[in-house]
Amino acid sequence: MLIPHLVRHDIGRGPGTSYHEQLRLTAGEHHLGQMLRYETIDYDRPRKVEAMTTEILEKPKSEVQKKLTPQYKVLLHNDTHNSMEHVVEALLMTIPRLQPPQAVGIMMEAHTAGVAVVIVCAQEHAEFYCEQLKSHGLTSTIEPDV
Repeated sequence: MLIPHLVRHDIGRGPGTSYHEQLRLTAGEHHLGQMLRYETIDYDRPRKVEAMTTEILEKPKSEVQKKLTPQYKVLLHNDTHNSMEHVVEALLMTIPRLQPPQAVGIMMEAHTAGVAVVIVCAQEHAEFYCEQLKSHGLTSTIEPDV
């Protein structure tokens, strides 16, 4: 397979020569290593132009469906050593776009039921939120959402 590399330069700017040449360097493969071949092309001479055709190829339709990222639940567990205000503040600082009434609702569910779902998201995000909640002193885990 030949890979063309085109290098343009002006030659013969002296008296009697006013044409431009283009030096084409083609690198080909040889069984002993790489072989180089040089050829010069004079673009002032008329060239034969070949007609080009285009064809539109249709992409075959496949029955492959996009695989969705598995979702995980971030769970907040009830504990006896964090105040309700601290839990709400930690939720608001950790989970983006969580409104104060939603944070209060999550805190109350964890307080009454023992565990509450904070958010359902991709695994990497769930692990991050869980670690952030733990860094605020809360008890949090993740589990797959089925």
